[in-house]
Amino acid sequence: MTRIARLVSAETQTSRTLQMASLCCSSLAAATIIKDEKKVESKSEKTKPQIQYGVEDVPAPHLCLLFGLQQLFLSISSTITVPLVVSVNICIGDLYVEKAKLMSTFLFMCGVCTILQCLIGVRLPILQGGCHKFLPAIAALMSLETWKCPDMSPYTAANSTLDPGEVWKPRIREIQGGIMVASLFQILVGSTGLLGVLLQYIGPITVVPTVSLVGFSLIEVAQKFCQAHWGISAFTVGLLFLFSLYLTNVNVPFPAYSRQDGCHIIRYPLFKLMPVILAVVIAWGLCALLTVFDVAPASLRTDAKSVVLESADWFFFPYPGQWGVPTVSVAGVIAMLAVTISSVIESVGVFYACARTCEVPPPPAHAVNRGIAVEGIGSLFSGAVGSGGATTSYSQNVGAIGFTRVASRSAFYVAGAVFLLGGIVGKVGAFLTTVPDPVLGGIVLVSFGMVTSVGLAALSFIDMSSARNMTIIGTSLLVGLMIPRFIEQHPTAINTGIPDLDRVIAVVLGTSMFVGGVMAFLLDNTVPGTIEERGIEKWRCETEFETEINEEDVDTGNQSQQDDDKKQESEAENATKIPNGSNNETKPTHIDIPTDEAILAQGSRKRNGDIQKMTPSQETKQNKRSIYDIPLITPYLEKLPFTRYMPFLPNFAFSQFSFSCKKCKGCRRNKWKPSPIVLTSSAGVGDQFSS
Repeated sequence: MTRIARLVSAETQTSRTLQMASLCCSSLAAATIIKDEKKVESKSEKTKPQIQYGVEDVPAPHLCLLFGLQQLFLSISSTITVPLVVSVNICIGDLYVEKAKLMSTFLFMCGVCTILQCLIGVRLPILQGGCHKFLPAIAALMSLETWKCPDMSPYTAANSTLDPGEVWKPRIREIQGGIMVASLFQILVGSTGLLGVLLQYIGPITVVPTVSLVGFSLIEVAQKFCQAHWGISAFTVGLLFLFSLYLTNVNVPFPAYSRQDGCHIIRYPLFKLMPVILAVVIAWGLCALLTVFDVAPASLRTDAKSVVLESADWFFFPYPGQWGVPTVSVAGVIAMLAVTISSVIESVGVFYACARTCEVPPPPAHAVNRGIAVEGIGSLFSGAVGSGGATTSYSQNVGAIGFTRVASRSAFYVAGAVFLLGGIVGKVGAFLTTVPDPVLGGIVLVSFGMVTSVGLAALSFIDMSSARNMTIIGTSLLVGLMIPRFIEQHPTAINTGIPDLDRVIAVVLGTSMFVGGVMAFLLDNTVPGTIEERGIEKWRCETEFETEINEEDVDTGNQSQQDDDKKQESEAENATKIPNGSNNETKPTHIDIPTDEAILAQGSRKRNGDIQKMTPSQETKQNKRSIYDIPLITPYLEKLPFTRYMPFLPNFAFSQFSFSCKKCKGCRRNKWKPSPIVLTSSAGVGDQFSS
């Protein structure tokens, strides 16, 4: 009997070891360690949701329109700035009709890119607008002797036979070529998964400077609009604070009618859901009154931009090559490529900030890859149609989600549709540009402040009592503000003897989020520090990443955890003993080790509900993770084996996010005990087996 018992023990230990090796070394599926249900419930009770409309919620049509317009008002000021500045650089001059066409083209592409990003991109409520980081590169490119503006008087004279298009069209074609080539690089980074390799090293210490410096770098943009009239800007900010903070719990009574209740009164949270629209309407109305009584300065007059409305066509259809065939030069490509790299890093930070603001799990690797690729595709189309710039994810709209509490994708679809409509119907786009600058300044001021605070919120995951973390974060923020300011004040400080290289270096070092983010990234991954100290474990667990890390995963040596391991081991041994008659003999039980194909099939069946029912908390988490799936086609993609190797598809099985150990000898895995697991087919953060 002793021999048989030893044989059973050896057989069980061998099977357990083989099963452990299969789980640890396989990277073809994801595993989620089931936590104690009481812990999950207590965790959800502590954090009450603040978002009124979630990512997948669909408000009523009239509310969708209002919420979409609210997001549009937040971005219209930054969006129209890009074509207006570009029109100066390409020497359009006072050709208002051409300016209106350029603006309509840009609005059209912003709408297309927004819809694509929300539909098949990262699938978060993110608005795509004009990328201001391209403006310094465009200005540097147009400062070359070849592209300096000539004397436009011969072209604009009343009896002139010269075509002004011969001056500005070659310049915009040069910009188009550089943007298109740089966008191809961005598409390559997203579609091949190269970005995912970096994301496994990005933690909250990297995110804090990157996202925060996005808000800090926009101070001058907000100041430019506010300084037109500080009084109206302060009035707009006060209205936003009043509606979104002080009156957020006040429900306004409205008359309503239904067949069941007839005429009755309902109370609607008007101030909570539409603070931006209310602030814009009231402040704009005040400017209109001051204009009517002729007491408003030029910066406040609502008729100051009437020339744009008068010169815009009723209908305008942008198309590729409308200004001619784009041209490509080395200087243009290098300048645009440097800006594209910094834009990619900023977009990654915006994705994470948006997920946190929307109270959903952070985007997995495939969603981030797809978001960057779609952003590149949008910029490629923008360059092809000649919008004069590229598109990027707008951080101020992410901040707006925080104080409007509306994260519905449907609202952003509407915002994109209005942008697209504004590009086709020229009068609509021109009307949106007539909002007074001080009113826009008050809105963007609050939005940029929200962006900064969202970045700083990641500090809650970091051990701020550590001198290591405080040094890295503080230095990265300071250097990210100092270097770009120095480059701006001393534009000729960089002199390598190669003008194109000088411009590339100036653009890269002049981008604060690039400088601060890269510095934090390098220091965080090279300075020694534990996972707990860096905040990576808490950040990914508390934000509901797809891999739940228990205390045993970090081998803390906790005595209670060791007791649980012993209890689990004894239960596993008892499960292998089968009574045989009246004696105490036992016989070995065969343990099947799941194959990779079986694991993937089980994960796919779980998505379709073919296996055992999940607990309510697990279903909630699974539903939250599914927001990153491509609509309609994801179930069909799971049936195609080769899609596991596509870094931008939802069933990508080789995510870079993992806490798995790369050395199986002498690590905590030799103490690993089998735990109940739930397999998921949605690839994401932690999509390798984490044990």
